[in-house]
Amino acid sequence: MLQENEKLIVARITGFGQTGELAQRFGRELNYVALSGLMPTFAGHSVKRFPYWTPANMLAGFAGGSLMAAFGILAAIHQRIINGGKGSIIDVSMVDGLAYLGSFQTIYKDIDNVWNKPYSWFSGDCPVYRCYETSDGKFMAVAALERRFHTKMLQVLEVNIPVSDIWTKPAEVTEKLEAVFKTKTRREWMEIFRGVDACVTPVVGLNEVGRIRHHQQRKSFKLEGHKFIPQPTPRIYSCEEYEAMLDSTKLKI
Repeated sequence: MLQENEKLIVARITGFGQTGELAQRFGRELNYVALSGLMPTFAGHSVKRFPYWTPANMLAGFAGGSLMAAFGILAAIHQRIINGGKGSIIDVSMVDGLAYLGSFQTIYKDIDNVWNKPYSWFSGDCPVYRCYETSDGKFMAVAALERRFHTKMLQVLEVNIPVSDIWTKPAEVTEKLEAVFKTKTRREWMEIFRGVDACVTPVVGLNEVGRIRHHQQRKSFKLEGHKFIPQPTPRIYSCEEYEAMLDSTKLKI
């Protein structure tokens, strides 16, 4: 397409980006947040019930407000081009923005297996979509909802149970997985799951996020003093730059 139209903009939205050792790996929201370095700031007072939770400013302030405002500004610039140069007033409500971002939850809130039943997918206590504490008091994020992923995860963990037990006996499965994850440190589990497509990732903090090998390969963070500062994203390449970048990292898309 780019060869036919040099002005075309192609956005490729993935979990881990186009480069780095995780570029071809599957993941879900929990994994992406876990690797962002932000998840430990989400705990609040609910760490015993739910290991991590999301702070309001990340959702309403930054997503529902700032990102919606940026989108609105770009839309207004386009409108100005086509309406003869007239400006406009943008009404950004963080409540409206967050509600709109939550359209998926609103539309599908009646699906019991997703939201409402105990141990449902996104309830926080689903055996294959939650965080598990390790022997050193840290956490691993498990987002192995699909059969191919939780089958692989159970295999790696050497947990010999029928896959159907995940949904028919979730409390028992949770207890077993909690016990297994506490037998090793987070670092040990990281090495065990390295290169394994099971949607299992470490939960890392802001003081260590820049040491994650995937982030180092992508140069996602810059060390300034004692802080790992996230670098601007998304990354924009020309077609030639993109191909050269893939060649240099020896990735095959």
